[in-house]
Amino acid sequence: MSKNTATTPKDPVIPDKIRSSLVLKLNLKMAGILIAAFFLMNFFISILYFSTTLWRAEQSAEDLLTRYGQELSLTEDTEIFIGSYHLRFSDTEPDGNVFFSTILHWLPFPLDDSIRSFSLAQDPSGEALFSRLERARYDISIPVEGGFHHVTYTLERDFHVFFFILIVLIILEFLYLLVSLKNNRNSIRRVLRPLSQLAETTNKLRAGLDSDGRITDQKDLEDLARVISGFDTTKMGKGIPLEQTQNELKDLAGAINEMLHRINQSYEAQVRFVSDASHELRTPIAVIQGYANLLDRWGKNDPKTLDESIHAIKSETENMQNLVEQLLFLARGDSENLPLQPEVMNLSEVGTMVIREAKLIDSKHPFQINAVDNVYLKGDPQLIKQAIRILVDNSIKYTPEGDEILLRIYYNDQKAYIQVQDQGEGMQPEVVPRIFDRFYRSESARGGTASGAGLGLSIAKWIIEKHQGNLEVLSREGIGTRITIELPEASLNDKSFE
Repeated sequence: MSKNTATTPKDPVIPDKIRSSLVLKLNLKMAGILIAAFFLMNFFISILYFSTTLWRAEQSAEDLLTRYGQELSLTEDTEIFIGSYHLRFSDTEPDGNVFFSTILHWLPFPLDDSIRSFSLAQDPSGEALFSRLERARYDISIPVEGGFHHVTYTLERDFHVFFFILIVLIILEFLYLLVSLKNNRNSIRRVLRPLSQLAETTNKLRAGLDSDGRITDQKDLEDLARVISGFDTTKMGKGIPLEQTQNELKDLAGAINEMLHRINQSYEAQVRFVSDASHELRTPIAVIQGYANLLDRWGKNDPKTLDESIHAIKSETENMQNLVEQLLFLARGDSENLPLQPEVMNLSEVGTMVIREAKLIDSKHPFQINAVDNVYLKGDPQLIKQAIRILVDNSIKYTPEGDEILLRIYYNDQKAYIQVQDQGEGMQPEVVPRIFDRFYRSESARGGTASGAGLGLSIAKWIIEKHQGNLEVLSREGIGTRITIELPEASLNDKSFE
């Protein structure tokens, strides 16, 4: 005996992979930024260090030449060694890399005809670069009669100090990089933790769907919304190289929450719509089925039963057709598949046309129209006419025979107004807020002779709101009802017909 078993979907590893990928990418980006910053910092420290070294060498060279310059000029073989400085006289120009003349003006020993050069030790035997750097020298050559005074400064001790400082800096920077990457990783994981919770809650929600893809546990949807609202972006450390991340996560959470809210509303509306539609269709279907059975049993040989059954079936079929058309209208409106065809219309003419048609259909009520001439409105003429007709038909249903129904059309303060007033049975105060709900009918309507599925006023409300209008209802039980529509009047520039 086989048995269908429901399999619970496994938690996907994709969110963890995404989170790890984000952590890795953000850490690599931060490491790159820090390494570039360390490189620039070390470069400027090197420039500053050697600039200070050469500045000090220039000052010392000036003092030494002032003190020993005459002694050097006595003979070419005279050489003086003082610390890292070597003074001598020679009739040859210095070798090495000569500095540009523009740099000489910025040195503390400014002599326009002097020569500065930097040279490494010769490399006849493949000596290592580091060893050659240790014996690098800085030469200052001052032209004098018969040759040059040379002051050579050996940079060995300065290079030793520089390399020591550089190694210490690199070690400290490396340790700082490791600590920063660790803190950055932890901060990113804290920030991304709500995403993992979101994935987990979403999986629970997905596991709770039935075979038709519907949510079976409303609590799961509420938990998902609560998780998204729990995004704590304030825990993000300053070391994370993401600008405006807090605002982005808040916007993301808000957008998803809004999406969930709309999904929940759509789901509830769908359930209510299907329930109400099935309820409204059940009655005419039951009537048709009953008369069909009646015809099958006795209507074949009974003309009276046959006529009654045919009349009832035709009536209920017409009711079902009207209901389906109204349902399709609302469904198209909800899905934004019912575009308006706006044009400038004379609202007074539209109202007059509705009353003229109402008089042809209903001769049991006196109709009056009080319309100001040339009240213009920009909108869909067919939909506006349909909304007015719905209000007039609603008044016909609930107004006793012989009582007047009044339609007023006027404008005030750049607004156009449509007002339908009857002397019908009126409504209780608690009923008024619900009359625009779909399929809603008051108790008096359910028990009376008024027909309809309770969709007309919902359609009228949708039309008016689509035209940026408002509805106001004033009703007193036993006195009557007045429904006022407020719409934006067309501007003077729009009052032209093509």
